[in-house]
Formats: sequence, structure tokens, C-alpha cells
Amino acid sequence: MKRPVSGKVLIGLAGSTALSIAAFNFALPVFAQDSDVGIRSAFDVTIGGRAGRNLDLDPGGTDTSAEANAALRYSYDRNTTVTQLHFLAETSPIWSDDGNNGAYPVLQFSLKHRAPRTELSAGLSFAQSEVTSQSISYDDAGTLLVYDGKGQRNLARVQLGLQGGIDMPLGYTFGYSGSRLSYSGDASDSNSDSRSDSFSLGLTAELSSMTSLALDMSHVEYDADNDLQTHRHTDAVSLGVQQRIDAATSLNLSLGYSSVDLERIGYADDQNDGVTVGAGVTREDGLGVYTISYGRSVTQNGARDDVRVLRNRETKNGEFSGMVGVSYGDESGSTDFIGSLSYMHELKRDRLQATASRAVRSADDGTEVVLTRLDGNVTHEFSPLSSMNFGLTATATNRDTSDQLRVDARVAYSHKLTQDVSMSTGINLGLLTRDSYDDAQSQSLFFNLTRHFEAPR
Repeated sequence: MKRPVSGKVLIGLAGSTALSIAAFNFALPVFAQDSDVGIRSAFDVTIGGRAGRNLDLDPGGTDTSAEANAALRYSYDRNTTVTQLHFLAETSPIWSDDGNNGAYPVLQFSLKHRAPRTELSAGLSFAQSEVTSQSISYDDAGTLLVYDGKGQRNLARVQLGLQGGIDMPLGYTFGYSGSRLSYSGDASDSNSDSRSDSFSLGLTAELSSMTSLALDMSHVEYDADNDLQTHRHTDAVSLGVQQRIDAATSLNLSLGYSSVDLERIGYADDQNDGVTVGAGVTREDGLGVYTISYGRSVTQNGARDDVRVLRNRETKNGEFSGMVGVSYGDESGSTDFIGSLSYMHELKRDRLQATASRAVRSADDGTEVVLTRLDGNVTHEFSPLSSMNFGLTATATNRDTSDQLRVDARVAYSHKLTQDVSMSTGINLGLLTRDSYDDAQSQSLFFNLTRHFEAPR
């Protein structure tokens, strides 16, 4: 019988456990289907450049600069009915007249192998990216990172997973995820290196075609080489049940316990622990799924309660997914609206994608941040050879000490010169506003030329 909600949803309803399990979600390819069986090997070369005013969005900056860039990318995929292998190697060097240069390599390797009733997955990755004072990201423990300075961000990850008892009444999962985050260049003077190691164990039992149980346990160790030498470890356990009411409706309940211990130099050791609760009802119809859920989680800033209403729907020309809710923090005593929206609409020559989200996250300094993000993209094809693209990204962070708004807009024209060669050119516009700083504005022109090589299948 089809199950609309997996055991992992029970974990998510438990609240804080979802944060721990999120560390194991690597971008591994979906298990190979019969139609995907084969070998694919591709190589891409890109050269280009951009020039404009205040490319780094310095407050009040008006300087002009130019940079040349290139990209070399090789990807290899081998899929069989039982094994999927993926390898990627890429470097994107930048040469700038202001001295902000870098190679920015990326390496990825992932393997997924299925044996009778068992599936093994493994992944390794390394990525170097540019850091500016406007960058926003997350570490593997879900902590919000707001960067300062310029330079490079280096992130190495390893993942191992084992799932057993597939399609059996009793099943199990093991998981490990480790990451190492470091900085180089000027960014190493104002950002802190960190390490994260996460372990998970899950047991599932299919009591009947209508009822299933899931027991999930996790442990996360986090260390940051900042001035406080922050050390945080999180333990969580939850027991959940999924009960199908009828062919279209299922009920999900979970009860657990979570403990977060925080150690910092100059501060007394702090511990937040308590009961975690999850409850949700999911109903399917001919067009999608409705879900109403409540979750109580425990973070380093105390307990937090979330109430959410979700809707997923497929339409003739696209897909819609939305969530609205409220989040209340016991420690802060504040209530914030949260939500997300994802919409995709595709016609013969036009494609629209839009996502929006508002969430409450914990920053590395222990404060809470309300993060609002909007991404929009519209592509129009003039012909099979040429197209126009419009993109917009806006990110707002609201915290006790300061507010920040970053907006980036992009207009690009692409043209396919030959079967394997394409060019793109366009305009980038940027805006940054921060409390106690002058506004920063940036305008730039760019041009890229790409050649694609692909070996015959």
C-alpha cells in the first residue's frame, strides 16, 4: 500500500531530531531507474569576465573594477540497476584587478549500491567558495553563519549511510556525517573554523498495512574555533507512529526527548533539555497533499513550538508547494510568522520558478535570527537557439542587534552558436542596506562563452 508520509516525517515532527537528521541529507543522486542505466561523461569549458562599479558591495563604495573568470568542469556518471556512481571535478578561477583572486575548486564523489534488502550510500565532497561581508550560509548543524571580510570558504564533507530490511516488516538505518569548515585569505581573520560530526540510528516496524512505528536516535558534536571556543553536543531520541485512517488520510504522532549542552570560555555551561512532541494529519486528494502539523523542539536557545499548514499541488503546467505557520520561542518569548512557497509554471516557450521562505534560525553567537528569502526566475525562449532570463534574489536578516537586506537582480541573454558552443551576456544589479552603514549599490556587465564536450553513451 502506498504510504504518503515516510518514517522520516515522524522524525521531523519530533522537532529537534529533525535538525540532527538534516545533517545527513547530502545531494546524492536519486537511485538509478532502468531508463537511466548507462555511462555519461561530460566536459565543459567557460571563459568570460565582468566589469562594473562596487563589485564587492562595500558600503558607500564607488570604485570601478574588472575581473576575468574561467571554469573547467568534468562530470562522470555510471548507472546500473543496482549501483549509481557520480564524480565531479570543477575549478572556477578568478583574476581581478583589485587583487581578490582565487581558484575555487569543487570535488564531489558519491556512491549508492543496492543489494537484496540493503542499500549502502557514501559521499565525499570539498568546495571552496568566495566570501564577502554580505555572504549568508549555514553549517551542517543548521546554524546560521553571517560572514565578515573577504576571502575563501573551504568546506569538506563525508557521509556514510546504511539501510537494511527494505520492504521487510523490520528495518534499520545507520548514518554518519562529518564536516570541516575553514577560511583562507582575509576571511580567516574575521570568521571561525568549525567542525561537526553527526551520528544517527533508526529502527522501523511495520505492524500492519495500516500502522508503522519508528524509533530514531541521534548525536551531534559541534566545535568552533572562535574566541569562546564553543562546544555544543546534542542528543535526541523519538518514538513515532504512523496510522493510516483511510485510503487518503494518515495520522502521525511522535514523542521524544532532546538535550543540548553548550560550553563556552567565560560563560557557565548551559544545558537546554526537554520533551519533544510531534503531531500531524496528512490527507491526499487527486491534485496533491494537505498537512497540518504541530512540533515542539529543543535548541541551544530553549524550547520552540511550531504550528504549520502545508499544501502540495500539481497543475497542468506546473507544481505548487506552500507552508504557513507560526513559531514561538520560550526563551525569547516572541512569536514569528514562518512559511515557504515554491511555484513552477512551464509553457512551450516560458518557464517561471519562484520560491519564498521565512524562518527562525540560531546564529553562531547564540542569538536568534529571522531570515526571509525570495528567489524568482523567468526564462523566455525566442527560438531553440536563443533565450532571455530574468532573475531576482532578496535576503533579509532581522536580529536583535542589526537588520540587513541584500537584493541581487540579473538580466541575461543566451545564444547557442553551434551544437556545443553557447554564449551569454547581461547585467547584474546589487543592493545592500545595513543598520549603521551607508547603502551599497553595484552595477556590472558580464560576458561568458561556454564549450560542452560529451562522450557518446
